[in-house]
Amino acid sequence: MTPPDTALADGLRAMQQKLITPEVVYFPVRHHSPACAWQIRQWIRAHRPRAVLVEGPDDFMPLVPHLLHEKCRPPVAIYTHYRIRRPGSKNKQSSEGRHAAYYPLCEYSPEWVALREGHAVGATLRFIDLDYPSQRVVEDAAQEKPGALKIESLQAEHHFRRSAYLQELARRLGCRDHDELWDHLIEVRGWQGEPEKLMHDVAAYCWFSRLDCPPEVMEADGTLAREAAMATAIREVLGQPTEGPAAGPVLVVTGGFHTVVLPDLVNALTVSPAPRHEPQERHSCLTRYTFNQLDSLSGYGAGMPQPGYYQACWEALSSSEDKPLDAVALRMIVELGRTARSRDLAGTVSAADEIAALAQTQGLAQLRGHPGPSREDVWDGLRGAMVKGEMGADGGALMALARQIFTGRATGDVPPDAGVPPLVEDFRQTAKQARLPVEYAATEGVALEIYKKEAHRTVSRFLHQLEYLQVPFGTRKAGPDFVNGTNLRRIVEHWDCQWAPHTEAMLIERSVYGSSVREAATSRLAEAVTQLESASSPGTGEGVSLLIRACLMGLPDAATSLALHLVKWIASDPSFSSVAEGLGQLLLLWQSREPLEARKLDLLPALVKSGYQRACQLLEQASLLPEEQAEPVVRACLMLRSRLAAQGDDEGAEAGSDEDQGAGHLDAAPFWEALRRVQHHAQCAPLLRGAAAGLLHTAGRMDLESLLALTRGNLAPAVGESARQIAFLTGLLKAARELAWREPRLLAEVEGLMSHWSDDEFLRRLPDLRLAWADLTPRETDRVAALVAEHNGVASLPLPRYAGVTEAELLAALQASSVVEKALREDGLATWLQVNDPQPLPEAANT
Repeated sequence: MTPPDTALADGLRAMQQKLITPEVVYFPVRHHSPACAWQIRQWIRAHRPRAVLVEGPDDFMPLVPHLLHEKCRPPVAIYTHYRIRRPGSKNKQSSEGRHAAYYPLCEYSPEWVALREGHAVGATLRFIDLDYPSQRVVEDAAQEKPGALKIESLQAEHHFRRSAYLQELARRLGCRDHDELWDHLIEVRGWQGEPEKLMHDVAAYCWFSRLDCPPEVMEADGTLAREAAMATAIREVLGQPTEGPAAGPVLVVTGGFHTVVLPDLVNALTVSPAPRHEPQERHSCLTRYTFNQLDSLSGYGAGMPQPGYYQACWEALSSSEDKPLDAVALRMIVELGRTARSRDLAGTVSAADEIAALAQTQGLAQLRGHPGPSREDVWDGLRGAMVKGEMGADGGALMALARQIFTGRATGDVPPDAGVPPLVEDFRQTAKQARLPVEYAATEGVALEIYKKEAHRTVSRFLHQLEYLQVPFGTRKAGPDFVNGTNLRRIVEHWDCQWAPHTEAMLIERSVYGSSVREAATSRLAEAVTQLESASSPGTGEGVSLLIRACLMGLPDAATSLALHLVKWIASDPSFSSVAEGLGQLLLLWQSREPLEARKLDLLPALVKSGYQRACQLLEQASLLPEEQAEPVVRACLMLRSRLAAQGDDEGAEAGSDEDQGAGHLDAAPFWEALRRVQHHAQCAPLLRGAAAGLLHTAGRMDLESLLALTRGNLAPAVGESARQIAFLTGLLKAARELAWREPRLLAEVEGLMSHWSDDEFLRRLPDLRLAWADLTPRETDRVAALVAEHNGVASLPLPRYAGVTEAELLAALQASSVVEKALREDGLATWLQVNDPQPLPEAANT
């Protein structure tokens, strides 16, 4: 790394000389670098520092004893989160900022080694970075989505990735990215020689990467504020008297990007402490982590990629291998070959292939000037020797397996006294009893026969409780959806379950609701009920959705309490569509009472009847709603029609069982009478009027002649704006689309409507017309088209079809044709528009 000029060389040397003094040593590192961790261990054992200061939020100090516990096994992470209410908003959902972050540590993390080795020599340990809420407040939060939980890394290395200097240096050295550049310059040789040599090399790497980073960028992302906090903490420790058995200098372990400026900041007199910000709520705890989460290639924002490989490097260094990097290369190649043979990938990988891969790996290392194979050398050697031919399905599968091996599958563990909330422990025990995954692994499919097996219903309730708590663990992929009323004929629920570190992180956050998953779900449901109760007009639909969720989660006491609230909410709800939506859900709940155990909900029959009565009362008032509010009313009417039809004859079918008669059978007469009054109301929105007419006709409560007369009146040109005419047609077809092919006179009325439109009016209304017919299936559309063609004497329509033409392009072409036609007529050339004239257009037309 030769400096481009003397001034830079002098600046680099001056910076490097400040790293090591009798009082303090600044050790620059890259997060999760085995070479840095190895040399830190060597330095601490040789110099026995009196204090070890590590980059990390200073409010993590209470967790240091847990990190030092003998049962703490990496990879682990400190999970921290906070909430802050944004000023100036009355809406809690939109004003509440929620942020969370991980501070991961693995066995070869320089920070982990510094804390452990520092404790072993009796050094004072301290985290010195700005606390996480203060870091986040410094950054510009204007682009964040309010209310969304943002989970990030506290060891991000975005400055390295953005550095133009490192990008150009990588290009000149033939490296693919800054990860390969780091390995080429630092990692493959950093474990050799003295620690001071590594300090200078890492400092140079980071110093040059910082040269092209604008100060305003570092101020905006909080870098400068964090460095001010670190400098303040270092200055405080240097001013304290030496205590304890260790008497060496203070060791400061920070990311190299910060290290290169810390000596000057510590010695400066003008650096003021960074401002602190206290959120309404904060919490930090130690949690398990995985190599998959640690891998920077899977989205983690800091440190080395493919941690399984670097873990093997650390183990080789710790076992005093003569050639540790060669030993790691051999281990990776042999493990890939053995695993590939066990899975019969890429045919079979033979021992000869493994020997060839090792030879190619070592040859690449020698060619690239490495003292031993780097990660990229091993990767390229594997691909070159084991993938035969082009990278096809077999080669891709083999390299995917190699990626898994390089990533590793390790999951850490935390000591029993780490303060894990009871909610996390309850989750672990319940998941184990249900034979659900509690360690990191591939996604596991779970099929639950909720209609047949009580044990499966218990597991289903547990998964629904986690889903309601928004804990990322189980995702329902198929099965009956009782909340939305879909797929109810299915009798098996299918879930995809996978444990990940953020599973327990979210459980920790949800521990404020209770000590068990069931209790937490109950408390969060009660919170939702309280919020709904405090609303000016609680919606019936929202309340019934909560009731169904209570049943899904197996919370009968909560369901009973919700039912009592619903009695009041139904009576006070002023919205027909809300009450009708809730009624539909109540009827679905009654039909699905067996798997949901709704039989124990004594108030359910009364809720169904009161909801139906309230809906019928509100339906007539819905006729006064403006046009833009008519669509949900129409949907609700269609839903009620289908629910009433499902119970039998409209006038009242023969009673089924006493139980069914008591809860599910409703008298249809009040609904049809209310709908008749709606249809006759003078101010009724056209969409709703058309739907009411169609519903009454299909129920045998309006004869065909009356319907056609009503249609003729609403589609007549004298009625007014064409948009209202189309709205009536849309409503009519939504309720009785079979009229479109069963009654030719209806099509004649529609044609009569369009015949009075100008071309411009037709083009303007064409999207609305298409929407009016949108509910027809393709076969039904063909039937209508055939009737229209027959009515107009068209035997065939030999028009070319262009599948690639969009609707917008078609409309633009029609508008252009209209303009051309108008111009031709104005110029006396209307004869050119005769499409049946077999003669070609005159030459002037082509011009």
